Amino acid sequence: RIIIIDASGSTSSTGGPLTYQWSSDDPVWISGNTTAAPTVGLGYSRRLNTLQLTVTDSTGNSSTQQIQIEYLGPLQ
Repeated sequence: RIIIIDASGSTSSTGGPLTYQWSSDDPVWISGNTTAAPTVGLGYSRRLNTLQLTVTDSTGNSSTQQIQIEYLGPLQ
């Protein structure tokens, strides 16, 4: 299964540009892991997947958040 996640609503108190870094220790693939809206492949296993996003502003301040995505569809 393929999904697109979107962090483009992230903002900086300085108003400057942001950089994005998506990662995961789970068996997923992330295409565009340095973009605000990467494509994520979850496969077909029913499991909970955790992704981390680090957003950094132009002054070097950063924040890291985790999101969890679970595929509940049919097994193939």
